[in-house]
Amino acid sequence: MEITYDNGTKRTWQVARKRVFSYENGIVIKLSGTHTDGTSTMITEWGINRFGRSFTTATLQPIVIRQDCDFRVTEGQLEYVEPGIRADILFGLDIKGDSTACPGNGSYYGKLTWTVGNQSQSAIFPY
Repeated sequence: MEITYDNGTKRTWQVARKRVFSYENGIVIKLSGTHTDGTSTMITEWGINRFGRSFTTATLQPIVIRQDCDFRVTEGQLEYVEPGIRADILFGLDIKGDSTACPGNGSYYGKLTWTVGNQSQSAIFPY
């Protein structure tokens, strides 16, 4: 697809996603990437971002959305990579950052870990 930003800059992105629907106590949707590039697998999107840098987004673990959990994301892990930057998001956690079951009590949490150069940080957030 071609993306045009407000300043007129155009970029091209590719998308390769697979959705698998099943029924386990309600509808379950699993999302994953289908593209492989070298040693990187399960890539969902790739291209050039608004700053002219190449990027990839991949599903390290399929993203799972469950009807019996109010159609919330209950598990999965995404990875975003561009030169010098990497970010991972892990879904389906409790407030302490431990995996939680469906239906979880209260909010689900995600853990975002990002690395710029050789500096890494992380944060846990509700969703």
